[in-house]
Amino acid sequence: MLTASVKIPLQEANSPLPGTEGNSAVPTLNVITYSQESVENENVTREENSLREQQGNSLAEAVEGHTANRKAYVHYLSENDKRTILAAFIYTQQQIQSRQYSRRPINTPGAYFDTMMKAWGATKYVTYETACAAYRDAYDAQRGGRQKLPGIPFDIQELVRRFWGWSYQDIAVELQIHPLPTQVKDEHGTAPASTLWTNQPDALEPRVPHRWMDQKEEALALIERIRCEAPTVPGLSYQISQEPRAYRIRGTERMVYLVDVVIENVPDVYAEAAQWQEYYESVRE
Repeated sequence: MLTASVKIPLQEANSPLPGTEGNSAVPTLNVITYSQESVENENVTREENSLREQQGNSLAEAVEGHTANRKAYVHYLSENDKRTILAAFIYTQQQIQSRQYSRRPINTPGAYFDTMMKAWGATKYVTYETACAAYRDAYDAQRGGRQKLPGIPFDIQELVRRFWGWSYQDIAVELQIHPLPTQVKDEHGTAPASTLWTNQPDALEPRVPHRWMDQKEEALALIERIRCEAPTVPGLSYQISQEPRAYRIRGTERMVYLVDVVIENVPDVYAEAAQWQEYYESVRE
């Protein structure tokens, strides 16, 4: 009698692995295992993405008033330092306010914000510190005149420190209630300008005082003093900045405060109370 020998493949016919004939060999299974660390890392990534989505919605709402373009803002958050994003947001809010009654109002805040991110963001500067340093170096190198300066201006840097930790919505509300001075005129930056008042002048370099005003409170006190004393001079035409101007003394890292004014249509700046006192006494005589 003849007996047929039947060979049985260990894999299905459609298996991606080649079949092994016979029953003697035992297949080896490649088992993928997940460590506790990899699971935790995956959870962290999911949480980070979820948080970025929430922040993107918040930023989109604060800039444009809706979240239709939230994916763009999530991209900003994933590619840029949050301080750079905050700087661009603050500057955009300032420009919206300062131009609302001008012939060139900002009708598309999202596009303006995007312009600022291109000017200050990671596509141009590797870090927030680099963008700040670019402005500092350019500022030290300029020698008078109106020059457009790259990087993030000093006053915006100060506002980033002030508003760090605030929500975008709270910052927008605060800037509407208490308008702040702006020191740059376009997305490329320029020499610090004076504050948001009617017919605002370009910023002036201060005369070196006997004692700089290191504290903002000193400058605020001077603003209040000028507001009280200027009206006592008959017929005096004057305007005073709403807020002190932050100023870094050239060649140093020292930050001080100045008070910008326009008196008889002539811009001036006070670096100490004694400078106003000198002028005040001269016009009272």
